[in-house]
Amino acid sequence: IAGAWFAPWEDGALDSFVRHAKNLTHVYPTWLQVRPDGGDILTTDWDPQHSPTTNALTAAARANGVRIVPVVSNATEGQFDSARIDRMLAPENSQRVMDRLV
Repeated sequence: IAGAWFAPWEDGALDSFVRHAKNLTHVYPTWLQVRPDGGDILTTDWDPQHSPTTNALTAAARANGVRIVPVVSNATEGQFDSARIDRMLAPENSQRVMDRLV
């Protein structure tokens, strides 16, 4: 596996991916976040209406045979929240969140 993280908000991230895609097998875009209450998944960083890099990354990955493996984050604006995962796995949230991810 030769993989690369992809942060859609980083300047130059898409250009860098396109330049190196032929050398990669996987890309890990940080598209998904667990909602702070653990009850759902936020998709704003993936949504093509809000993130101009989504369609271009997908096209470049497909053109180069790179597998897309989205990352599910427990952070907001760089602040990690380990308790968010506990809330996500709580009985009242876990099935709904897993259904959204699968």
